[in-house]
Amino acid sequence: MQGDPACDWTDFLEPQLRRFPRVYTKAKLRKALGNGIEGCVARVKFDDDDSRFALKIFFNSVPDENDWWPLEREARNVAILEKVQAGLRQSSPTPVHVPTKRTTRLDCLRCLYAFSADGRRSRDFDGLPAGEKVAISSSFTRVRKCFGWTRVRGADFVAMNNVMKLDHYAEEEGEGSASHIERGREYFAIVYEYLPEAKLELNAVQRQLDFFYHTGFHLCQDTHERNWQGPGVLLDFGDYNSPVDRWFQAGGAYHPCLSAEVVIDMAKVQARAAEERKREHELREAGVEPTEEEEREEERALAKEHASADTARFVEWGYTASRWFSKEEILENKLEEDPLANIHIPAVEPRALGKVWNRYRKQKKEYLSQVANESDLGAPESLDSN
Repeated sequence: MQGDPACDWTDFLEPQLRRFPRVYTKAKLRKALGNGIEGCVARVKFDDDDSRFALKIFFNSVPDENDWWPLEREARNVAILEKVQAGLRQSSPTPVHVPTKRTTRLDCLRCLYAFSADGRRSRDFDGLPAGEKVAISSSFTRVRKCFGWTRVRGADFVAMNNVMKLDHYAEEEGEGSASHIERGREYFAIVYEYLPEAKLELNAVQRQLDFFYHTGFHLCQDTHERNWQGPGVLLDFGDYNSPVDRWFQAGGAYHPCLSAEVVIDMAKVQARAAEERKREHELREAGVEPTEEEEREEERALAKEHASADTARFVEWGYTASRWFSKEEILENKLEEDPLANIHIPAVEPRALGKVWNRYRKQKKEYLSQVANESDLGAPESLDSN
């Protein structure tokens, strides 16, 4: 891909992953790197070029019966991340400031908006007090490079079937999909940089997690150590949802940023939690009750969590059901008041996104209706056809 992508906010709202620019005759399989229910990953080279790439091949070129379409989600996520990184380069050496606190989709959209060309012109959050904003620069973390989407022949990758295993558990849960490559088909794929194995480092992983958090993304599934490469680079962008997408989950907005320890040593985290439960049980058995202050603190923490959850759901109704709440209703339902209510950004509010979602839904429907069979595919709306 040549140059930076378009970075206006309208481009963030309708992200399209650019096409892999190289003209090649054949993608050559060099090594199988892994597989899951969404697809498989291989180290490849194109024709006789000695450059090494990681190619993620998606099993399904259209949504499954549950409307799950990993290609669509990952392509849109990567396209948005490219814009964020381009915004940081264009802003350098001046960092981009985003609000520290996020409870709702609106908050997450504000964070993401700050990286757009529009947001970098208005600099809406520069004036926030030091404790209420975070500075993000191009050196904050290292995000895996993507070189665009392409199509590959199944015949070139049937050897992957020798190392792939059908995910029977996922299939039983209704999540399974094709877990093999068919010789006669063409597949959509995304070309990434190949990263050799390296040890994960706690601080580097935490910086990457913080980056996704402060750009408005939220984890939509458990992220595993196998989805990371050292010292702290996420490999699977399907682990996250973007706030510009309709399938963003309101509950993901108010949860705190994930700890890197969960990625690096989940067994240790689980063992520590089990030990704490055991300690609490032993105290109860011994008749040791919490102090009044400890009970009040626990009640306050629980009330705060409930208020955040309720606020996230109420605001989400504005996006999914066109229902926007007045200040009186917020107070009546004991919801959190918006600390940034005085910063008005119409482009991130429900009406603006509703129009974009409706347009995208129509485009997606038209594309799927035109797909007669998987051997003759045009590029879906999440991919730039140029």
